[in-house]
Amino acid sequence: MVFIAEAIVAPGEVAKHFGEDAIVAKECEIAYNATLLALLWDGIATRNTKLSREGIKSLPTKLD
Repeated sequence: MVFIAEAIVAPGEVAKHFGEDAIVAKECEIAYNATLLALLWDGIATRNTKLSREGIKSLPTKLD
C-alpha cells in the first residue's frame, strides 16, 4: 500500500507531508504536484512556456 499526498499547497509545503528527514512523522510515500500540473496546462493553453519555466525553477529539490 502506498499513501499519496494530494495537498493543494505551495511546492515548498508538500515536503512537510514526507516528515522530517523523510522518516519521522512520515505521512506519505509520493506526492501529487498540483502546481506543476497547473503550470503545464497554462503553457499548453497560452502556448507560452515562460510561466512554466519560472515555476519549475522555484520547485524545491526532492527528498532522498
